[in-house]
Amino acid sequence: MELRTQASIKFGLVDVTAKEDSQLAVNDKQEFVNLQDLKEEELEEIKYGTCERNQFALDGSFELMPEELNGMGWWSNEMSNDFGNFTTPLTMEINFTKSHSSLGLTLVFSKAKDFCNHLNLKFYDLQGNLLSDKDFYPNSFYYVCNNTVENYGKIIITFYSTNKPCRYIKLYRILYRS
Repeated sequence: MELRTQASIKFGLVDVTAKEDSQLAVNDKQEFVNLQDLKEEELEEIKYGTCERNQFALDGSFELMPEELNGMGWWSNEMSNDFGNFTTPLTMEINFTKSHSSLGLTLVFSKAKDFCNHLNLKFYDLQGNLLSDKDFYPNSFYYVCNNTVENYGKIIITFYSTNKPCRYIKLYRILYRS
């Protein structure tokens, strides 16, 4: 009898002080959302069936949404249109009490392969001066926005569209790469 084994090692440099220091605000969210969930170390995504077009797979991998929800990360209230665009771009503002530096952000969207496919990151210092303004085009639910910025005190993320039409933004983690 032959036994096969497999090992996997993950390594990442993440500034946990930025996560702890972050104050999050958005211009659009579902009523059950608690933005503090984005500070959790390992937020577990449960795939719930929703009214998004062609989203509820009938293979048993999705659950019906219960009356009470928690640990959901950020779900937008607005759904993207038939072309995947938002009528009004969605924004997340992240403020910090002290300066941080990072190699970029890692954004973790839904493992159901629904994600934002066009976003913008703006970094500001604590005095409000713009340090960086860059567009990104994610191609996966786990996306690294490589963008080295030093001494930032605020980040504004603008979400323009989704990779599939008629979808909510579902963001489960933000990692501040150091």
